Amino acid sequence: MNLVGRLFVAGQKEAVLCSWCLQGSHLILSAVEPGAGTWTLEVAQSDLTLGGFNEAQVVLKQGDLIFYGTRAEMENPLRLLGLERIHRALGKESTRVRSSVRRSYVWLSIFVAFLGLLGLAGWWVTERVVHVATGMTPVSWDVELGKAAWKTQQMGESEIKDPAIVKPVQEIVSLLSKPYQSQGYQFEVHVLDSPQVNAFAMPGGQMAVFTGLLKEAEGPDEVAGVLAHEIQHVVQRHGIRNIYSQLRWQMALAVLVGDGSSLHAQLLGSGAFLAGLSYGREMESEADREGLALLEKAGMPKGGMVKFFKKLDKQQGAVETYLKYLSTHPSSKDRISALEQQMTKAPGGGSVPVDWASLQTALGKGSKDAGRGRK
Repeated sequence: MNLVGRLFVAGQKEAVLCSWCLQGSHLILSAVEPGAGTWTLEVAQSDLTLGGFNEAQVVLKQGDLIFYGTRAEMENPLRLLGLERIHRALGKESTRVRSSVRRSYVWLSIFVAFLGLLGLAGWWVTERVVHVATGMTPVSWDVELGKAAWKTQQMGESEIKDPAIVKPVQEIVSLLSKPYQSQGYQFEVHVLDSPQVNAFAMPGGQMAVFTGLLKEAEGPDEVAGVLAHEIQHVVQRHGIRNIYSQLRWQMALAVLVGDGSSLHAQLLGSGAFLAGLSYGREMESEADREGLALLEKAGMPKGGMVKFFKKLDKQQGAVETYLKYLSTHPSSKDRISALEQQMTKAPGGGSVPVDWASLQTALGKGSKDAGRGRK
């Protein structure tokens, strides 16, 4: 059985994955990647601490080398060395870990009893946990999840790389996402060759726009309206909130026992089914409302969003049954009415500074239609 851990070497940003074995009191480390190097730590001269959640990792530090191994694999071999200092350190930490585990079980028992007594109120509690956990989750997790999900997404459409098509869309996204670029989001635009009249966003900022949307829109204001809606799905963190809602009980358990590593693993493992999740009415309405506010902040016309959603409603009926990816754009007349009321309170104006005619020409619409939607 290969025993593996992570080695951090001073001056290197990334850890080296190493297999390890003990030869006497020497810990021999060999990089898993062939030819990447070998290292030796003298256990008797190393500082030993325990790290990770519930002290599940052994950390050995000697000079410029820091090695992280799994405690379940390393503790017994280290004790068999008979080094009193190492034995005392492991014994002291073991007592603390047992106490921590006992406290976790106590809190878990209290929580289970609470759910049993309060019934439906327990559901409300987990909803609060979802919101709190979302707020405590770093944006970097959104970015990591979105990139992982994008890699696993099998859509069958080819991605367009033509700058004449991609650049205008990227410019719109860059202008709209400007208020959030310092918050850790990484907005990346992918234009997909598909007749679908749609766009969607994954957590962290992966933005997909179908050519069907660009061809159907009568002007850049309509595209900006859709993208403002999608950007709000990202910055309101609807994807993370959706997944946490799906994993609410596992998440609550992880929070109670303090096992944040398992929560992180569950979240990243959700990329495969992320595309199967759709946003509920509350999230869609929030993306509508905040999307309009974003258009106003960016100095872009807000009417394009409503105009385009009306077009979808008329052409496709129940849009939620037509679109198959992350976002389901509004088809409810009540929601469109709510958008119109918001616009009445703050009509807004402005323009979308992109070369719309050139974009349409690049899409192959020809000279007859190249000027559609120009202001």
